[in-house]
Amino acid sequence: TFSRGKIRKIPEFIINNSALEVVHEFVYLGLLFDYRNSFKKDIARQVGQSTRALHALLVKTSRLQLPPDVALHLFNHTITPILSYGCEVWAPDHTNMADVFHRSFIKRIFHLRKSTSNSMVYGEAGEQPISCKIDCRLLSFWYKLHFSGADMVYIPTHEAFV
Repeated sequence: TFSRGKIRKIPEFIINNSALEVVHEFVYLGLLFDYRNSFKKDIARQVGQSTRALHALLVKTSRLQLPPDVALHLFNHTITPILSYGCEVWAPDHTNMADVFHRSFIKRIFHLRKSTSNSMVYGEAGEQPISCKIDCRLLSFWYKLHFSGADMVYIPTHEAFV
């Protein structure tokens, strides 16, 4: 059950004479759904998982003395899938945490200062923000849904796509 505020009266759902438990959070296919239909906790959880994977990546790139472009390639193929998992559901409203995580990695491998402007960070690395990649995946997903032959497909509108 989704609600904008605290659920005051919890509904009862009965299937085959058994009452279903109503919970505030539920993990389904690796995504954390909460009663407010907000994915902030899920994205924070994914950033935590990405941080652990990033630590392993940094240890290996340091030990092998890999150049920054190889480290960036490894990031894009190992960390980005963790960071953007399920983005077709939670994007485009919650991409800021992923972008911050990506930029901090780029600054670290290129030895840039924290005060370096974002455009310079992406220019130095020859990269785009992860939010651009996530938006492309989101649009591709909705396009496939729309043209898959389904009779009724709901395509949400968002000011970013207008």
